[in-house]
Amino acid sequence: MLLNSLVIENLRSINKFNMDFEPGINLIYGENGKGKTSILEAIYILSISRSFRSHFARNIITDGKSNIKILGKITDNKKSHLKIEYYKLKQKKRIKINEKTINSLSDLLGVFPVTILSPEDIDIIHSNKAKHKFFNMILCHTNKVYLHMLQQYQQTIKQRNTLLSQPLDNSYLQVWDEKLSELGSKMWNIRKDFFDEFIIIFKKLWQQLDCEFSATLQYDITQVLTKEEFYQALAEQVSVDSRRGYTTIGPHRDNINLTFNQMDIKNCGSQGEKKLFLIVLKIAEAVYIGNKMNNEPIILLDDLFAMLDKNRGLKTLRLLTNNFQIFITTTDSNAETYFSNQDDLNFIKLEECEEICFAA
Repeated sequence: MLLNSLVIENLRSINKFNMDFEPGINLIYGENGKGKTSILEAIYILSISRSFRSHFARNIITDGKSNIKILGKITDNKKSHLKIEYYKLKQKKRIKINEKTINSLSDLLGVFPVTILSPEDIDIIHSNKAKHKFFNMILCHTNKVYLHMLQQYQQTIKQRNTLLSQPLDNSYLQVWDEKLSELGSKMWNIRKDFFDEFIIIFKKLWQQLDCEFSATLQYDITQVLTKEEFYQALAEQVSVDSRRGYTTIGPHRDNINLTFNQMDIKNCGSQGEKKLFLIVLKIAEAVYIGNKMNNEPIILLDDLFAMLDKNRGLKTLRLLTNNFQIFITTTDSNAETYFSNQDDLNFIKLEECEEICFAA
């Protein structure tokens, strides 16, 4: 994929922004509060219609304004041209692809794939919920069948949990257990195949770093059950589930282990080492999506060099082929010199850009 140009109106501190981009690396420099992350946020919104900044996503419209507009012009690997438009008026949003209104997330996912590394991604290290969200999103981008299954599974879990909080009616509960066991068993099979491929990609990338530390990613396949086994397990667990008020087994409870030097990474390693792990994880995501879709995603790296030795940071970038377009933000005024051997560097200094206008 290639993002040729981007227009932003009324997104956070950005009043107006209109800029063309280059293939290769687009390095965006600016002081804190100058809109660097908001530019990445706008690109990400074009991909999945929502912000990656979950802690600050409620009101992204510039103070004093009533609407947002984001427009991206894109070329895919087949040289086809796309125009994606995002509009938001108060709490109502509309998305168009080549002037056609998109009515569901499933119609948008995979059209303009994007991989993002942001400071919030440290949650992937520390939170099982964040791990599930990360890997589910990769699968949703590349497998529409899985996307629809996941949506149905989450709705079924919600219904079952509602029943568990009420006086127990086993006959009614069995209806939801039947549906849950069918969806869950299929999801497990898809996940197993996914992790078989993804783990190989991650291992190869880590080995290329020639790092003195070992790192692994493990998916516990002992939790993968057939439909009949899952249905039986739900029946056996019903008293525990009823007491707790929620469903305690299923794909939503899978164990995904991230290890560093043979230990759970959340309990060891420096902040820089954890960030290095996350960068390789995100590059593995980009490679996997590119392989599955024959269309390399855009890669967004927010504040790449924060808490990371610059030599390690640059080493990870060399893991990427020239097919990827990369956007990197930094507050380091010397960052341009780090790429002195990079022929395809587009250095953007926001303080000197006439293409950006900040809100008063």
